Amino acid sequence: MDEIAARSGVARSTVYVYFANRSELLVACIEDLYDQLRASLDGHEGGAAPERFVRLVTALLSTIDLQPSFFQLALATQSAPNPAGEAVSARLSGIGVDIAASLHQILVDGTSAGHWNVTAPDRTSILIGQQLYGALAVRSMDPTPPPATVTAEELTSFITYGLTR
Repeated sequence: MDEIAARSGVARSTVYVYFANRSELLVACIEDLYDQLRASLDGHEGGAAPERFVRLVTALLSTIDLQPSFFQLALATQSAPNPAGEAVSARLSGIGVDIAASLHQILVDGTSAGHWNVTAPDRTSILIGQQLYGALAVRSMDPTPPPATVTAEELTSFITYGLTR
């Protein structure tokens, strides 16, 4: 909290005017990043499923690139056995459910259009979500990651290769 106050140019007590504790602050930061992710996807819902998948992955990678250190902190905090860990874990899980729902719809649409052969979109979207989560964690620790668009193309190519078999 001291570092946040110092970087914000306010007293530590002022931070507590807005956030009762560290948990609230972390969840608010996660919400802000998630709002940025959703804003980057707004207006880009249309198109073929493969294109939507690449856009979703690009948006996820680009959002992590905004605050990689914060994402690392959130990952570390979520496993802590305390209120902050529980709050962060609950919010990240909720975001994961939202992203899994988007992936599910992309998979259903892509299968219907003949792009992929997905027999269990529920399970497949969860598995892809886990792969993406891992990729985001790795990217957040890379001091010089390649452009999000390049990584998204590589990652989605790798993932969708298995969907066509």
